[in-house]
Amino acid sequence: MKKLLVFTVIISAVTLGGFWSGKKFCTMMSMPAGARSGQALYSEMGLDTSQTESVRKLEASFRKDADAICTRICQERVDLLKLMKDKRASQEALYRRVEEIGELHIALEKKVIAHILEVDKSLTPSQSKAYLERIYQQQCQMIAKSGYGENLDKK
Repeated sequence: MKKLLVFTVIISAVTLGGFWSGKKFCTMMSMPAGARSGQALYSEMGLDTSQTESVRKLEASFRKDADAICTRICQERVDLLKLMKDKRASQEALYRRVEEIGELHIALEKKVIAHILEVDKSLTPSQSKAYLERIYQQQCQMIAKSGYGENLDKK
């Protein structure tokens, strides 16, 4: 549990350090990679005009919801750090806050998956394959850039 608390503090500090860029830092890791690539993804997948408009609407709605959750996560982290500064706060109280932040992360991950599945429903089989492969490849690239991707293909 102590490792979890230390990890949360580190993530909180990084998030606060990156907060200068607004919601972008909080949301960049939670967005499906394909959702961030806009027009390039649409043309790669061969979307027609109505599909492009539909996907854009889904993405706008998703981003609004994801931004709200990410902003709440960032605020909860700030609140956790404030609580940690209060030397009277018990370790159990801190862990409860970590669990609450974890629940927000779970909600965000579910929101991401629901969005990907919703977009996928409106695609042809070949478009779906291209969409999911693009998201997979971009996620792998993000992991590799972070230095944690050496065993990625073995899983």
